[in-house]
Amino acid sequence: MMNVNQENKVIRASLESVMADYPTLTDTGFLTKYNSDSRTWEEYHHKLAERREALCQAIESYRETMIWLRCIEPLPSINEEAHSYRMKHHAEHSIQRYVSNGTFIAAALTCGFQMKRCPDSSPNVWFNMSSASLGQTAVY
Repeated sequence: MMNVNQENKVIRASLESVMADYPTLTDTGFLTKYNSDSRTWEEYHHKLAERREALCQAIESYRETMIWLRCIEPLPSINEEAHSYRMKHHAEHSIQRYVSNGTFIAAALTCGFQMKRCPDSSPNVWFNMSSASLGQTAVY
């Protein structure tokens, strides 16, 4: 059996793996120069590094969101009702902890959900999640 430190290392490695696959994923979602309020590319890269570090610190909400996502049924195709910002609020209500948009996205990707980026430089995504399965989630 793993101790808490070992478990946190495994969870952090899992989060870092998703972040490596998605280099613009931050705690606020996907950051682009156009949605970052950055005037220069240097400002954008600085903000990107800051926001990615904030995502790295969200280990506990990432872990709890992955547990919550076990109750969500995957669909064969993207469901535009399963918007990351909307779904993160459902997770927050159930786990009774703040979950950033990026933390939710990272947890969902780790759990194998498929995503599609929302248009117009949005930080949000849609997932192949069943909205009907939201009724099966419990508050813990």
